[in-house]
Amino acid sequence: MVISISPGPEDEKTKISTLKIKGTHGLCNTPNRVINRNDVSAKESLGLNIQLGGQGKSLFYEMPFNMNDVLVLLHDKSIFDKKIDSIRDLKNRFQQSGTLFFLGPSLTNEALFNLIQSKKVAKFVNRFCRIIKNLDLESVHLPDFENIRSVRKIVNRFDLQYIPMIDPKQNPEILKKQLNHYDNFECVDSPFLSFKFRTFDKQDSNYKIIKDHIENWHEKNKAVMVHAAERQLKNCQNVSGIHYSSLMTADLTVPKFAQGFHIEKNDDDESDLTDFMDVPVTTLPETAWFSNNSLQVSKITSTFLRKLDFSNITNLVSDDTHILNLLRRIMNRQLSEIDLKNLRDGYMSRISEHIDSTSEFSKFTKYVEQNSVPDYLENKHEMDSVLRSHLTTNKTLDDFSK
Repeated sequence: MVISISPGPEDEKTKISTLKIKGTHGLCNTPNRVINRNDVSAKESLGLNIQLGGQGKSLFYEMPFNMNDVLVLLHDKSIFDKKIDSIRDLKNRFQQSGTLFFLGPSLTNEALFNLIQSKKVAKFVNRFCRIIKNLDLESVHLPDFENIRSVRKIVNRFDLQYIPMIDPKQNPEILKKQLNHYDNFECVDSPFLSFKFRTFDKQDSNYKIIKDHIENWHEKNKAVMVHAAERQLKNCQNVSGIHYSSLMTADLTVPKFAQGFHIEKNDDDESDLTDFMDVPVTTLPETAWFSNNSLQVSKITSTFLRKLDFSNITNLVSDDTHILNLLRRIMNRQLSEIDLKNLRDGYMSRISEHIDSTSEFSKFTKYVEQNSVPDYLENKHEMDSVLRSHLTTNKTLDDFSK
């Protein structure tokens, strides 16, 4: 079976649409946030007995490759057998709960450059496709190797679907050429196109090129995945990169792989934090938190606390006293040395964001289905402001509040 995509309702003003993506073992609704291995690690590190992903789930696993890893794979892929077995265990576990599973290599810049320069791309793609087949997956996600047509031919030999990842900020003429090639791919061969995450400035010609093509892809039952989305856009009122991505270009958004969830301390930060659950404030670690009310990610201050809603996470962990106590310590910036040493506040921040973010996407989808995305943004002032300032020449954005 292959991944298939069915179109859903579209919001007339913003042109944002919903999709249903069906694979061998799962079904995913869009727009949505993709689970990554950071989310899985955070859940396991905290010992949480909860299900990730909400309704309609997908997981993207990045398999890291530095230059040495690439050389090993090219000469003896059996060395990767133990790592592949670990990925298979994870895949089987998530597929039991109906999760779509995607896998792709995460190449360092040095590894990618050397593969291209040494003309070993074809051999690498061949070896990686063998890993995908070994894992019984439908598709392979591959970085920009400069010639997506030749890579697709190799992928086709393995009877796999090809998900190419393209840099949206490259030369406009090269971008047009790549997207025109992709236009000719059938959905059965390539159901997704994946972009590296980028923000777009005013009058960005590449954004216009991409948006012109997206409408065509949706008509052909294809989807857009945005890869390595920043958690927090610091120069854009701290709005969430995940939700910014879904409003700009993405059907599915994969968060950036990052270990820490702390942010840099600012000497001007507020320190008059109101007590959370009546625990006194003592120490002041800088933990970043997501607010589904404002679609922002920010440090915990008294002002930001008023934007937070803890109902989703507290309802899920209501029987877990240890986690509830950890939440209290985080909100009062009263973390213990063990909390900090084991990165518990960072893991808790990630899990809470994942839960609130996927819940917010479900809410957002209802606005798309009701043709009322502008009404949704009326209550998300910071995000609405960022979208307008970034793309004031885009008519659909000008129409948002009309």
